[in-house]
Amino acid sequence: MSDAICRMYGTSEAAAKAAAELRQAGFDLVTEVGPSTASNEDGIVRAIMAGMVIKEYAKVFAKGILAGGTLVSAHAPFGTVRRAEGIMDGHGPIPSGVSVDRDGMYEWDDAAPISSALMMPVLLPDSASFSNFWGVPVLLTKIVNLTSLLGMPMLTAGGRSFSPFAGMPSLSKSGPSIPGIPLLWH
Repeated sequence: MSDAICRMYGTSEAAAKAAAELRQAGFDLVTEVGPSTASNEDGIVRAIMAGMVIKEYAKVFAKGILAGGTLVSAHAPFGTVRRAEGIMDGHGPIPSGVSVDRDGMYEWDDAAPISSALMMPVLLPDSASFSNFWGVPVLLTKIVNLTSLLGMPMLTAGGRSFSPFAGMPSLSKSGPSIPGIPLLWH
């Protein structure tokens, strides 16, 4: 996954400096498209698209180039977008007519890790969303642990460990112990 990061510059010198710094930082597919690139808008659009820029944006950028601007684009692999933007923004870009809002694009939400990893919105933000979605009542109205659901005693209740309950020997025969946690020494 990668993005084409673009900035328009008022002078070809500023664009050349930005492109040189991007190449020095290790970015590949760095392109500069200026008024001398092609004689017509279609040629400029094709030159811009060669830098992995989508056609709709390339058409808008072409108008800025015909007005005397120079466009720099760079291929930014996943995780390097902000770095490329920082380099480009350091050379005084001018408005290009295209705005791409990246704020919040990779925002992580601990409450919805799958949605965050897939960069998808949460479909049902309610805490009992499964029950509400399927129209079934909430199965548990209070916090219940697994052992009580299975009819087993708590593993740490009364200082007993799980090993004798399951018919297994403990890992330790003596020594200080924490109820419910077997020891590794004798």
